[in-house]
Amino acid sequence: MGMTTAHFTLGTAGTQICAPDNESVSVIVHNDDKRTNYHVYLGTSSVGSASGLEVHEGQFVQLTLPAGIALWACSNPTGCQLSVLRIAND
Repeated sequence: MGMTTAHFTLGTAGTQICAPDNESVSVIVHNDDKRTNYHVYLGTSSVGSASGLEVHEGQFVQLTLPAGIALWACSNPTGCQLSVLRIAND
């Protein structure tokens, strides 16, 4: 079981934050931003503020991604700081 961490500064366009894997993957995402109304949105490659799962400043989200599925993120406004902990379930 491998574990990796990554940090991102997001813009309004989608950024791949977790690449697809051959096995399911546990992912913990943290919106590191402390500024009010700096939100992160999670979803597919077409993620946006209207279509993504909203993560408020300081909030954590834990997900299990099925094999072959990537996770993308964007922010509104641009410049949100995001941390990702990825744990392979192989």
